[in-house]
Amino acid sequence: MTITIRALTRFEEFLELQQLHQTIWGIQAGLYPPMVNTASQNGGVVLGAFDGERMVGFSFAFLGRHHDGSLKLCSQTTGFLPEYRGQGLGTAIKWAQFDRARQMQIPLITWTFDPLEAPNAYLNLHKLGGTSHTYKVNIYGEHFSRFGEGMPSDRLILEWWLEDERVNRLRQGETPPADPPPAPIINPARGPGLTRKISRLELEHAAAEVLLEIPANIQAMRQSDMSLAREWRFATRKAFQTYFQRGYTAVDVYKKRLNNEIRVYYALRNTGSTGNTESTDH
Repeated sequence: MTITIRALTRFEEFLELQQLHQTIWGIQAGLYPPMVNTASQNGGVVLGAFDGERMVGFSFAFLGRHHDGSLKLCSQTTGFLPEYRGQGLGTAIKWAQFDRARQMQIPLITWTFDPLEAPNAYLNLHKLGGTSHTYKVNIYGEHFSRFGEGMPSDRLILEWWLEDERVNRLRQGETPPADPPPAPIINPARGPGLTRKISRLELEHAAAEVLLEIPANIQAMRQSDMSLAREWRFATRKAFQTYFQRGYTAVDVYKKRLNNEIRVYYALRNTGSTGNTESTDH
C-alpha cells in the first residue's frame, strides 16, 4: 500500500474532507468546506492522505497567535479511517504538516487531544516531541463524537516547537528511549486490563520527574465500564492540574509491558513553568 500526502487545493476535495470528517467522528455536520477552503488560502495547512484517488485521512490547521503574540498553526483536526490506523500514517501526516510550517517560518503548532487516549498521547509526545502544560476541562461537552460519548471532553493543549532540538532529532529519524525513567508513580493502580483501577493519588511528590499512568485502551474501557472510565478521567484531571500548577510539564509518554499487559505512563518534569488549568466545566 502506498499512501500519498499532499495539500488540498480544489473545492471538491474540501467536500470530500467534510464527508470523511463525518465518517471518522460520527458527527452530522463535519468541517464546513468554504471555511476550510478559505483557511487553506490564507496561511492554513490542509493536507489529505490518499490511497490511490481515495482520501483516507486528513489534517486541517489554520493560522492563529500564541499568547506571546507570535504566529502559530492551530491544528484543529487530524484523522484516518479505521482500517488505515496503526500504520504510522498519523506520524507521517504530522511531519508533513511540520515541513509546511517550517517553510512558512512558523515556529509553533498547537492542538488539543484527550489525555486518556494512549495512542494519541504516545504519538504527540513520544514520537513527535511535543509537550504540554495546559489542561482544559470538558471543552466540548460530554456528547462530542462517538469517541467521547458519556465522558467529559477534557483536553491537553500540545505545544510543538518546531525549532526544538529534540523535535528536530526526531524529525531526522532518531529513536527515542523506549523505557520510562526511574521515577515515582503519582497514581498507583491495581488490577488487570479493563478493570484496572487507581488506588490513590499522590499529589505532593517533589521529584524532578514523576509518572502518571493512563489506561492503555480508554475506548475499550468506556465500552466495558463507563463509570470506571470516568473515575480515570476525574483522577487524572486532578493529577494533571495539581502538577501543572506546581511547575511540571508533560514531556513524554512511555509504553511498558508488565505482567503480559501494556502500561502507559506520562512523564511529568518539573520545568518551573506554572501551567494553565481550569478547575470547572464550561
